[in-house]
Amino acid sequence: MKKVSKYLILTFITYLIGNLIWFLTIISKEPLLTNYYLDNLMLVIIFTIFGILGLISGINLYKKSES
Repeated sequence: MKKVSKYLILTFITYLIGNLIWFLTIISKEPLLTNYYLDNLMLVIIFTIFGILGLISGINLYKKSES
C-alpha cells in the first residue's frame, strides 16, 4: 500500500501545483514566463503528469485490491 499512497500523494501535489499556477496566470496581468504560450505549455505538461500519475496509482490500487 505504500507504493500506491506515494503515487496518490504525488498525484494530488501535482494537481495542487497545476491549479495554483493556473490561478496565478488568471490573476496576473503579465505572463509568468516569457509569454503566454509557455504558460499554457507548462500547464499542459503539469496536468499531463497529473493524469499519468493518477492512472498509475489507479492501476496499482486495482492490482492491490485483486490480490
